[in-house]
Amino acid sequence: MVGFVFFDKSPRHISLELAASLGRQAAGQACKVLLTVNADDATLAAIAALDPELLQLHGSETPERVASIRAALAFPS
Repeated sequence: MVGFVFFDKSPRHISLELAASLGRQAAGQACKVLLTVNADDATLAAIAALDPELLQLHGSETPERVASIRAALAFPS
């Protein structure tokens, strides 16, 4: 697994551009995991374009918000 952090306050935060480049290198070799904290819909759409296998939500997302994210980004249940 390879993790990509999208949270500005984290020292591990990376840009979408860098994530895209690293994601291409990891494709077929590692599972891509994207981590967000209370991301808005626009941010989620942008990172979903990176074609992750998993998405970690580390904010105060309600169960309803998690369900809507899962449905919008077509992640499995």
